[in-house]
Amino acid sequence: MNTFPDLWRKSDKFFLTVVAAGVLLRVIYIIEYSHFVNFDIASGADVREYFDRASEIIGGSFFPEKPDIHGIFYPLFLAPLLALTQSVAFVRCFQLIIDLASFCGLYFLLGKYSVPLKVRRIFLLFAMLYTVRLFHTAELISESLLIPLITLVLTMFHLMRTRKTKELLYSSFAGVFTAFTILTHGAMLLLALLFAVMLFREKRKKCLLFFSATLIAVTGTFVLIKSVHYGKFCFVQANGGFNFYLGNSAKADGTCRIRPGLVWRRLHIEAEKEAEKLQISTDRLFIGKSLRYMAENPLKAAAGFCRKAVMFFHYKELISGADPAGLIYRTYSVRATKPFTLWLMLLSITGVVLALKKKEKIPDELFCLYVAVLAVNILTVTSGRYRYAAYPSIFLFAAYALTVIPPKVTVIFSVIFTAVPFFASYGNTLDDESHRILGEAAYRKGDHHAAFEHLTVIRQKNDDPSGVENMLGDIYSRNGNVQAARECFSRAITLEPERYEAYMNLAGMTKDIAEAAKLYRQAYERGGNKSGLLNINYAKFLLMLGKPHEAVNFSRQGVSLQPRNADAWNTLAVAYAYSGNIRLAADSFETASNLAPENAEYRKNLQMMTQELARRRQRRMQRMMQRK
Repeated sequence: MNTFPDLWRKSDKFFLTVVAAGVLLRVIYIIEYSHFVNFDIASGADVREYFDRASEIIGGSFFPEKPDIHGIFYPLFLAPLLALTQSVAFVRCFQLIIDLASFCGLYFLLGKYSVPLKVRRIFLLFAMLYTVRLFHTAELISESLLIPLITLVLTMFHLMRTRKTKELLYSSFAGVFTAFTILTHGAMLLLALLFAVMLFREKRKKCLLFFSATLIAVTGTFVLIKSVHYGKFCFVQANGGFNFYLGNSAKADGTCRIRPGLVWRRLHIEAEKEAEKLQISTDRLFIGKSLRYMAENPLKAAAGFCRKAVMFFHYKELISGADPAGLIYRTYSVRATKPFTLWLMLLSITGVVLALKKKEKIPDELFCLYVAVLAVNILTVTSGRYRYAAYPSIFLFAAYALTVIPPKVTVIFSVIFTAVPFFASYGNTLDDESHRILGEAAYRKGDHHAAFEHLTVIRQKNDDPSGVENMLGDIYSRNGNVQAARECFSRAITLEPERYEAYMNLAGMTKDIAEAAKLYRQAYERGGNKSGLLNINYAKFLLMLGKPHEAVNFSRQGVSLQPRNADAWNTLAVAYAYSGNIRLAADSFETASNLAPENAEYRKNLQMMTQELARRRQRRMQRMMQRK
């Protein structure tokens, strides 16, 4: 029997040591992250949307009111994890684990591709020790799933080449997993096209046929189902036209310059109105505007593409969605390797040039990945999140460059490009957007003191002033300051009259029934029917008016939109109880109690309904006995 020392001597000590260091760094990152208010809650743009879609799927609603603006596969991946664990923190840890496992798999897969051991070891060092990417890995965003999926695709391509008797089978599996990457992020369609070109160049016609067939079948099935449901053609996700416009228009600077909030929403509302008049989709409208700009300003458009190509290698993680710099770099473990980003990026492009010049045997799939992700960032907008999927290729080409460049040059190169951004990485302060996201997270967790501190800091200078006013108004209301709450809600309506939240909040604190009903109607007219919270609050209003049957309908809608909201289930249970449906009331109280076991009121309600059911059952039995 082999002892541990025997196994250690026979094993790849370098691999085990580096992976152990990688695991330790990820544990440190999670420990650091756990001290922040948003660790166990989904907050911020995109992150919250993915979470809400997964929650809707858990509740049995597979189609939102409008086509998804994000790929469907990531919410499908997220839904069972949340249903089983009900923990955002678990999802973060799980994503870090499968990412680490993917890079371990790539390390061994590169060996099968005859990549030199020295290159593979440097690749592994980058993968395990470059901690900047841990932020996006642990976030609830679709890009976090791309590297595991790409690893599966590369594994299938390798098996296709090495197992000739089953090459068509593995080509088909490669097509399936590539389809999943497209369904995760629509821009990966470009990667699929490059894979097809790669197979064509290798003269693998049958493999290309099976790859393309399964790719089209899987992707097409999702597209067909969505298109039939909505009665119009729907790609795997909507809003791609906006990203193209964002990167190719008169005010474009190459980044996600329009942040989630007031300006973003108004731009989309105006686009929806214009698209409706022209009877076209908003994607088509934005793409048309971009193409006109490019036709009228060809030199500026070309300069914009060049700018984005350079920005892809930027030493910062350029922001997009819920990832402002204050959040990305707030942990010491991430900031520790921030100075190496520019060095790593320039090493990668150097490696590409040298590999092509020397005609080195670098896996074509990873070259395709590098080109595809770079092209997507050039065509749309550039950010750390959008270049995330390219890291396997970036690490490989950077590792190759380090083995080719003379050692002295490498040292000088490393010192210069690490020193340039070094001082920028020292320390970290929360920017305005970070304060807003953390304030929202604290508010949704019920930590109103922390929320108030974050939100008051940025009250006069944030991208979502009406959202901030609504949260502050609710905090004032809970603290008994009714006048301040009304002022906040009124200010929110003035700032953004097209949003429903402030009308709903004012209705909830208005004693005049007619006025409250009017405010609720105004909230629904502004799209509030898509809000689980509005439906729940309106159901409570109907219960107060003595209309339990109507309250049941709105409560059901609220539960379908927020299936993990204990208060929604409790409201539905109360509506059922007053409607005389005790059995359904007991079931709903039980669900509310399971979702919030610490809530004594829910347990008390459940106990009351259970006792009432038992009494009714006993009376029914007594009547049956009397008849006999």
